Amino acid sequence: MHVIDESKDRRYDLHDNLFQTWPESHRTVYLGIETSSKNWPVWDEESLQWIEKLIVWDLNFDGEDVDVTRYSTNLHARGRAQRRMKIE
Repeated sequence: MHVIDESKDRRYDLHDNLFQTWPESHRTVYLGIETSSKNWPVWDEESLQWIEKLIVWDLNFDGEDVDVTRYSTNLHARGRAQRRMKIE
């Protein structure tokens, strides 16, 4: 596994910037999300579901059918959460 892109842009478009770099048959992505906001000190169930819905919405908007599966198990990890995304 290696980093193929990273951004601090809160309006980063996953489909336009990340998912058009390889064929559809090879689209399994491990996505790391990190925040340093003082307003978001921990990742709880509600915040994780909100982020997952935004990811699915962004990719569905561009015509992709996605399945988001959580990769990390520690919901209250300070500042960092990992996602596993598979586009079928």
